[in-house]
Amino acid sequence: MSDRDLTPDAIAHLVGDDVETLTPLAGDASTRRYWRARLKECGSVVVMRTQEGKEIRSFVAITALMEEMGAPVPKFYSSEGNLLLLEDLGDGLLQSEIAGATEEALYDRYRPLLNTLADFQATAALRAKRGDRDCFVLAFDVEKLTFETDFTRTHFVEGFMGRSLSDAERGALDTLWAAVAGELAADPFETLCHRDFHARNIMVAPNGRVVWIDYQDARMGRFTYDLASLLEDPYAALPFGLRDRLTVDHWRLLRDRGMPVGDEESFRRIYRLSALQRLYKALGTYGYQIGVKGNETFRPSVAPAVAGFLRHADERFCVVADLIAPSS
Repeated sequence: MSDRDLTPDAIAHLVGDDVETLTPLAGDASTRRYWRARLKECGSVVVMRTQEGKEIRSFVAITALMEEMGAPVPKFYSSEGNLLLLEDLGDGLLQSEIAGATEEALYDRYRPLLNTLADFQATAALRAKRGDRDCFVLAFDVEKLTFETDFTRTHFVEGFMGRSLSDAERGALDTLWAAVAGELAADPFETLCHRDFHARNIMVAPNGRVVWIDYQDARMGRFTYDLASLLEDPYAALPFGLRDRLTVDHWRLLRDRGMPVGDEESFRRIYRLSALQRLYKALGTYGYQIGVKGNETFRPSVAPAVAGFLRHADERFCVVADLIAPSS
């Protein structure tokens, strides 16, 4: 079914109510499309359309699993083919809610998010031992991490920044990121990762309920992966001191739940590598969306992503810093 075919009459039988209006909703970087259907009798629902019906089946399965493990996920009502009906959570994103907030207000908002994340990670770490779902087999291993950093080299360093890399620079990048991938993938099966855990994928419903979205590509990884995604999020650009404070808080939350997170120093070291890899990967997404897709909505996120990367980078990462830093 094409967008042109997706009319109120075309989905009325799936909704079980007359559809008065069908309004497209803004998407992000995925191929999924969303509409808000306002119904005659039953309020409103969100209609999600994917390219293939199997994506719907996978989404339903991962949603049920995430809910089983304590993640706050949206309710889904029914599906047919490549269409799925979800609860309408409104338009409130965490990104919008925290705009202009003081550092203490941000701490008060993020601390409960970390508590929920720690509960989920601890439950997922135990549940994954059964290994009975594809998401528990997929991981942020060397192959996956290498793909992501290669993608950034192509679409951000060479594409967005317009850098013409010498053989020496290309070799230095490959060597550096191979070493980082080796360290991060030394134990890639610690817990299940949301995979894209940031302020545009956390919704705040009108009743204040906090809901995670866009988790369908979940896979195994380090405890620090989702944490770095949340705290280093360019969409939120949290104060650097607050990021440090919340990092230690999360280490304590996991430790108190009996998770094997080591001492604070070792946790912070892995967190720093996760942050560098995650921010570099985000730059690849922004470069691709801007340069290939012509999607300018990602451009404002480039500067905070670069700033976050440079803040964590030491001399080991000077080759990257030189390539991604804006020209003076």
